[in-house]
Amino acid sequence: MTVRRDRALLWYGLAWWFATPLVMGYLLWRSWRQPEYRQGWAERWALDRGELSGSESQTSQGSLIWIHAVSVGETRAAAPLVRALLQDDPRRRILFTHMTPTGRQTSVELFGDRVMRRYLPYDLAWTQRRLIARLKPALILIMETELWPNLVNEAKRAGVPIALVNARLSEKSLRQGLKRRGLLAPALQQLDLVQAQSQADAKRITQLAPRALEVLGNLKFDHTIDEAKRALGRVWREGSVRPAVLIASSREGEEAALLEAVLRHPQADAVQWWWVPRHPQRFDAVWALLASGATVGRGGAVRRSAGSFDGERDEAWMVLGDSMGELAAYFERADVVIMGGSLGAFGSQNLIEPCAQGRAVLLGPSTFNFALASELAIEAGAALQLDNAEALVNQAIMLAQDQPKREAMGKQGMAFTHQHQGATARTLAALKMAGLLT
Repeated sequence: MTVRRDRALLWYGLAWWFATPLVMGYLLWRSWRQPEYRQGWAERWALDRGELSGSESQTSQGSLIWIHAVSVGETRAAAPLVRALLQDDPRRRILFTHMTPTGRQTSVELFGDRVMRRYLPYDLAWTQRRLIARLKPALILIMETELWPNLVNEAKRAGVPIALVNARLSEKSLRQGLKRRGLLAPALQQLDLVQAQSQADAKRITQLAPRALEVLGNLKFDHTIDEAKRALGRVWREGSVRPAVLIASSREGEEAALLEAVLRHPQADAVQWWWVPRHPQRFDAVWALLASGATVGRGGAVRRSAGSFDGERDEAWMVLGDSMGELAAYFERADVVIMGGSLGAFGSQNLIEPCAQGRAVLLGPSTFNFALASELAIEAGAALQLDNAEALVNQAIMLAQDQPKREAMGKQGMAFTHQHQGATARTLAALKMAGLLT
């Protein structure tokens, strides 16, 4: 067991102490648009009594597996692994820790009371020490990129094995990490196991901190489609007379750029446009934008949350998907998907899910969070990459009106996702081989 007592960790802890008032201010600022940020403050400093939501898991007598998934993407990525862990041993108790309310809500939607959940405390040594002592986990799994030095150090101090699972590191994140190498590299080297998504991720991780690791693929390819949501999407398709283009998981600034291109296109009214912003706190702002654009002259707008949705949905030109947990339904309704996060400099959201549902996918220029998956999807003919909003809208309209081509892309997408499945089984086997799971 290696426990750090270095100067970098000391300064890091002091920085957290001095930053605490700023962090509190940040939470209050976020709560102005998303009131859920006012909840769970005691959890964020490990000052709560330790109650965990998720009653079914609390009745189990098995070992506790603690999975840290910062937000929505990491929580959804962890879902296949959680199912495999519970299938392998139904007595296991699973705890999710999150940093965002939307991540926490996603674990509720995916697993309900079958797992427990709470916020991860901010990374002060005493907060992590207090929570670890209270929970006594058998294993801590960190999803993808969330490496907290004091969490790692206190886990090692308590003799709790800790692993980085489905790890990825973009070139941008590597550049940022190298600036804090004295803090992050020792934390990486303390981990009992690191499992990278790809050889490129593995190379970047070892540039940050030389160590042994395994390349096991991306858990997101093992995503299970919610068949109830898929059926809902088919209902939405039934009465429609126009093909649908879905802008999925869009980020700030992307809707305005794409809507401007839509309004300029002479054939845009041949398509129904569905918009699903990534973050719920932006639903109202995007609705105002779409409602204004829809009045320019080609039809009205309706939002999923409106009581008139079912009656107005088929005739509307613009549809806002302002609901959580229904992305599979929106993908099923769509004929073409423009992947959000790829037009702005956000690195793209998860293109694997629409490919798995057989949808033609369009990507903007920014895909660093899904670099390998994007490259493979493009090579397979499942996705196309364009440079700007106008090109994305032009291509989306062309595909929406070319059924054979978009269906061919959809078939390639399903084949592409099927070809790269299996990371969950490999991850579970590797955890057992390393002696981290019994």
